[in-house]
Amino acid sequence: MCTIGSILKRRQRCIRHTYFEAHANHVQKDICAAVTSAAVNVAIGKPSFQTDTEYGRTADLAVDGNTAQHLQTFCTAATSDNASWWVNLQQIFLIRSVKIFNRNDGWSYRLTNVELYVGFSERGFQSREGFRPGEVGLSHTFELATPVYGQWVRITRNPRNGSLVLCEVEVEGVPYSAGNKGRVKTRLRIKVFQLKQLHQYPLQHSGLDL
Repeated sequence: MCTIGSILKRRQRCIRHTYFEAHANHVQKDICAAVTSAAVNVAIGKPSFQTDTEYGRTADLAVDGNTAQHLQTFCTAATSDNASWWVNLQQIFLIRSVKIFNRNDGWSYRLTNVELYVGFSERGFQSREGFRPGEVGLSHTFELATPVYGQWVRITRNPRNGSLVLCEVEVEGVPYSAGNKGRVKTRLRIKVFQLKQLHQYPLQHSGLDL
């Protein structure tokens, strides 16, 4: 039987307890599915975008299901100073991990300091859910301590300089349950409000659970 307690015990997940106390009956099904189900790549074939394209290496090459790591044929390439890549999953998923594949032609060291963002809209608020400092190597998996709801996944670099090359991006997740419709957006509004409060009153709100 899958329960929040068993999830914490088996996976040692760090769950935001205040949220679960309020909505445990609605989110438990989603969390159990995300933690215990087989890995499913929900990004494959989905619409993808990047800030610019070099030599025809378009954004869709990162969601074509091919994990070959040769830049000339199988990888995206964006070279603008603020290079970013993002994908529209076309519906809200509960995301538990994101894996990125780098090139393996001797230039893999150029992909460094990678950030992962997840959000409900393309241009709206997106939360940073992962950061890989230093050189990525051939691949890296962002394992989310707590599965996160989202429809848009964005990959960028910090600082944003130099090219961004991705040979494949795999997003592992499950669809959110119908019972959570509305509560997902409510959680986002609460987080945005908390961030505003933290910005305006940093000392009084330094202990917010974000």
